[in-house]
Amino acid sequence: MSFDHALALYRRRAFAEASAHLVQIIPTTPHDLRAWKYLALSLVGQGQAARVLGLVETRQQQMGDGLALFFEVVEELAIARDTAAIAALTASVPANNALAVVTLFFTGCLAAADDPATALALLHRAAIGAQQAGALFEQNAHLASIVSQGFVLGNFTELDRLAGRCIDDVFDDAPSLQRAIDIAAPAARVAADFVYLCSCNDLYLERFGEIILDAVEACGIPTVLHLHVVDPTAATSARIDGLRARAKQVALGYSSERFRHEKAGGYRSAAYYASARFARAQAIAECYTRDLLILDIDTEHLADLRPLVTAMREHELGYFSCGDIQPWLMCRGAVVYIRRCASAQLFTELLCKYIADRIEERGFWGLDQAALYVVSRYMQARHPSFRIAEFSAILGADLADFAQGASATGAKRALRRASAGNSPPACR
Repeated sequence: MSFDHALALYRRRAFAEASAHLVQIIPTTPHDLRAWKYLALSLVGQGQAARVLGLVETRQQQMGDGLALFFEVVEELAIARDTAAIAALTASVPANNALAVVTLFFTGCLAAADDPATALALLHRAAIGAQQAGALFEQNAHLASIVSQGFVLGNFTELDRLAGRCIDDVFDDAPSLQRAIDIAAPAARVAADFVYLCSCNDLYLERFGEIILDAVEACGIPTVLHLHVVDPTAATSARIDGLRARAKQVALGYSSERFRHEKAGGYRSAAYYASARFARAQAIAECYTRDLLILDIDTEHLADLRPLVTAMREHELGYFSCGDIQPWLMCRGAVVYIRRCASAQLFTELLCKYIADRIEERGFWGLDQAALYVVSRYMQARHPSFRIAEFSAILGADLADFAQGASATGAKRALRRASAGNSPPACR
């Protein structure tokens, strides 16, 4: 009898048989969370949601991670879009119980695609509940993310407030950020419909500058690659000059700023390096009076861009969505197109305000994509003419096929840790 056999039974929806096997497997490998997880899911499949709570309690008594088990169970149901099963678990959980926070969180996630206002309200409630529970939701990164996501994802009432504020006032309340950035654009006028835009710090520029330049050069479109560097060092100017000398069809634009938060040097800095391309999109677009194609700095290869550019003539914002259920992952920042028009200018201004407001409070990695989700959905709700292109559906290509990155996830995490661990030296 093996776990793999039990899992095969579960996947064939033979839930009773899977349960019988898993009940016998658990005592032999009590630490293995997988057997507990699929036993719980098999019970849900048999309509026995109430028994799942007993299983979670047993796991908590034996291993101390019952809440983490419950999170994994509900997450699996959410990925399967099994709203009925999540509703059954919700009905079985006592009020004001930590388990109810988990079901509330995933109920919010599942509402995010079709009812963003409701989703954001539910996620905020879940974050408050998790925060009040304290240490219970600090056991692992998944549980802790309920708090961080709930607060980085604002609601439409907050967006109404931000939309009504003067951008100068927002920056007055964001002392970490410069109001204006220093932009050095190429002298020649851009003939193409768009310019490429990436943001990074000097460490990422050193590692990926030539790679992103070669990737956009290979697309054969004579335009500008604009690199926005946060916290430049003494070496940054020479790196930009080296890229300019390397470029053939693509001219190099450059801008920079300093991130001055009292907690700069930690993950808050890394979060802003990634978010700055969106926070400064309006200023950079105005400099060129062109659309923006915003890319990850580590992009190594791009597919034919012509179908994407053609599609964007009828949309204001375009991005890839990879089928994720958590809102901060729904709008992937790797390839984002913003068309220059009146409603997109409203969008980029509000995007700037939102990131400036949030970066002062929290250093959540993923702020860039969270901001894209919240602000784009707000624009759709308040400005119905704002049209969004989901590239996977329009182009018939996945993000992984359209844009390949130069580094694996592990390597990118290592670079992010390096960025987070060192406060940048002053540029002289």
